Amino acid sequence: MTKTVELRYNEDEVPAACAFFVDGTPAKVSEFVFGQFSNDKPGKEHQRILASEHGNMAYVGSNFAAEGSGGGDCAGKFGPPADQTCEYMLAVVDRKRKRASLHPVACYGMAQRVKNPRVVEPASAAGEEEEEDEAAADEDSYARYRETKEALVEAFGGKLKRKIQREKAGNTISLDAVHADLKGSLKLMLTNQAAQSAVMPDSPENGGGAPSVAALPPFDQEATTPGEAFPLSGLVGDAELVALEEPAEALLGADDETVEEWRRAGRFGRSRFVHNAVSELSAVRGAAASIQARLVLYLAYLVRFRALGAGGLNNEEKFAERMGDVPEQVRLHLLSTFAERDTRRQQRDGSVKEAFTQSKLLKDKLLSFVFVLTAHIYEFNFNVTQLILDLALSKPKAVMHLRSLGFTVKTITGAKIAGEPSRMVSLSLPLTFPKPRIGRQS
Repeated sequence: MTKTVELRYNEDEVPAACAFFVDGTPAKVSEFVFGQFSNDKPGKEHQRILASEHGNMAYVGSNFAAEGSGGGDCAGKFGPPADQTCEYMLAVVDRKRKRASLHPVACYGMAQRVKNPRVVEPASAAGEEEEEDEAAADEDSYARYRETKEALVEAFGGKLKRKIQREKAGNTISLDAVHADLKGSLKLMLTNQAAQSAVMPDSPENGGGAPSVAALPPFDQEATTPGEAFPLSGLVGDAELVALEEPAEALLGADDETVEEWRRAGRFGRSRFVHNAVSELSAVRGAAASIQARLVLYLAYLVRFRALGAGGLNNEEKFAERMGDVPEQVRLHLLSTFAERDTRRQQRDGSVKEAFTQSKLLKDKLLSFVFVLTAHIYEFNFNVTQLILDLALSKPKAVMHLRSLGFTVKTITGAKIAGEPSRMVSLSLPLTFPKPRIGRQS
């Protein structure tokens, strides 16, 4: 089945540079600074040169083949005939929006040019201090050489050489900025590695029940308050909160009779825990009431989304029946966060049917969001017994999942809800995760 997409192309777009090294990629190519220059001669404005240098080596390439070269200067044996540009079109396809955009790409075969090689004497055996002094002196001498060379180029160099030199100076990356970015990235990486070492994937070695670190909501182990440890912005975005504002207004001020009617009608699903949370909204006052109502309504949608299954995900009627009047923004958010597109389902005519599926990782992620969102609603101290019953979870699995999120679960002696021991959940700081279990647990 042929699919139609919208094709976009900007004729004035400058071709992107695709550089390759005909003599092999240099070891420190990531440190290279490139400059691109156009031919000023009339009729040859399409010809461009790409130049770069590092240490005592320089590399120059062009997007056209010189006459008599057979195209080798441009793209090796795949280059164009002489005096023609080596340009291609790169298509970028957006499957969601059904759009495709074409972008010109120019290929440059970078050839090596040796410039002012320095003679390095063999290392002496006079000791480490002497070698360090020689290295420092050599580095200082080379720095003076570069300064002298740059001054000579500015004074007597041609237009192209001066342009290359200025482009290189303007594109030089500050090491201080690089070090600052690396420091922040390393800090974040170490934080997540610490969490990953504590929260291991589902396997026999850790008892087969703890979720992967990828199933955790965004967290900050250095936070000083529970709300900062699991920020609310990582659970629900501003766009979703805006979409929930209008339907959540009906929850504010609802009396017990109204809530009981909603429960019998199944307005918020079959979760008794959610209906209890709705009835408690009448005690919330001030500006916090609107946010609290939206969070409770979002929790109701999360619980109902978890009960959909594959049939509800891919059947519009069942989805509408089980999810109720969910706002479109929230519906799209739930599908993009807790489900993934299944492109393997093909129709008899060969076309691919758009379908959604949920992996175990996404199911664990959804359960984590349910628990953490509930903690936000009840200020990180709540009774989880009824919620576990509503979610049809086994007690060991629920307790293990809560502890993998850093929560403390305590059983209240003598207290029961629906015949089950009452369990309180709280969050202690700093946020810590349990150590992985070693060996199979009996």
